[in-house]
Amino acid sequence: MGYDIITVTPVLSATADAYGDQEVLFVSAAVKLPHRNCKVLDVFAIWDDDQLSQTNAREFIALFFKENTTDLGTLAGSASITGAQIKANGFLGSTRLVNSGTAVSLYGNRAEGDSGAFPHLFVGQHMNDNNTSASKNYEFVIEEGSTKNTCYVQGLYEVGEDSSGTDTFAADSLTLTICVEY
Repeated sequence: MGYDIITVTPVLSATADAYGDQEVLFVSAAVKLPHRNCKVLDVFAIWDDDQLSQTNAREFIALFFKENTTDLGTLAGSASITGAQIKANGFLGSTRLVNSGTAVSLYGNRAEGDSGAFPHLFVGQHMNDNNTSASKNYEFVIEEGSTKNTCYVQGLYEVGEDSSGTDTFAADSLTLTICVEY
């Protein structure tokens, strides 16, 4: 049995005030697998963007699929995928990734408004948890579809900015880290 770390940098919308709650964070990004099927042990994310302040908790859901047939919806728009389309994509599993403020922030002692990015660590947790609890992410299997050693991940921005209701991020500011066993 082997272990591997997979990193994926999905493309985000860089449009001003792009994201509100329950909008599509990113559409299909390829996940290159070390084997045709792998057990996901955990998922983490580093979000390196100065929009993320120390005081605002964010949550998003990463959904894994065998195929890349239908996006969740339009980038930075409402999810519009149907149950039949989810089935055709070959849903494999999902995890909620959360940043509950300073406990998982790499913000340090810099004051808000300082120049530069403020990276935040998002940790995977069980899908049925809410922002206030911290259970471990459950394990699930991801596997290749019609493209050899490749599956896909898409993201739904579940809980965003507390004050203005919308967020704007750099297109390449989010990196997912997927820990697998194969």
